[in-house]
Amino acid sequence: MERQCRWKDRFQVTYLEGQKLRYVDINWQLAVKGAYKSMAPGARFNINAWTETKAEVNVMIKAFEDAGFKEKNAFLYKGSLSASRPGVGCFVTGVR
Repeated sequence: MERQCRWKDRFQVTYLEGQKLRYVDINWQLAVKGAYKSMAPGARFNINAWTETKAEVNVMIKAFEDAGFKEKNAFLYKGSLSASRPGVGCFVTGVR
C-alpha cells in the first residue's frame, strides 16, 4: 500500500485489498493517503490487519478518516499474533 503513494496516475485503482498485514510493518498515514490518491471515486477497499492493542486499531481507523475516506466500517475480532502474544485483528472495509 505504501508504494501507491508514489504513483503518478491518480484514480486508477478500483479495488484495494490487504490481507494479514501487521500493523507495525506499515506507515498507516502514508499508506492510506497514497491509497486514497490512487483510487477512483467509488472504489472499494478491504483491509485485514493484525494489531496488538485497540489503540493501534484507532490509529489505523483515524488514518482512513484523515485521508478522506467517507464510507468505512471497522470490525474487530480477538485473535493471536502468536501463541505467546495475544492480539486484536481488524477488518476495515469501505468506499472512497
